[in-house]
Amino acid sequence: MRQKYRQLGRDAWLKTCVLGVVVATSQSSFDRAAAAEPRLFQFEREARQHCPSDTIVWVNPKTGIYVFSSDQRWYGKTKPGAYVCQLEGKAAGYRAAKKG
Repeated sequence: MRQKYRQLGRDAWLKTCVLGVVVATSQSSFDRAAAAEPRLFQFEREARQHCPSDTIVWVNPKTGIYVFSSDQRWYGKTKPGAYVCQLEGKAAGYRAAKKG
């Protein structure tokens, strides 16, 4: 591999090595866990700006349960809750409530 980059010069080889380290580091379990952590919002408006094409849900992070819309009893009303994009919530392991 080094011979290939000798043609390009030392700088190109170093950049490739550094990029290889960055890619390997970004695949660590810590980064994957951080990526699965959803962004929580205090206001529904903020969540809509963050993910305009996704459904906004109200999640209780302590229980990991979310509800869909304002027609459900607990939407926006539980104290330890926040608005989140549904896809981000699912990726973090949250699940939908069985009944509102």
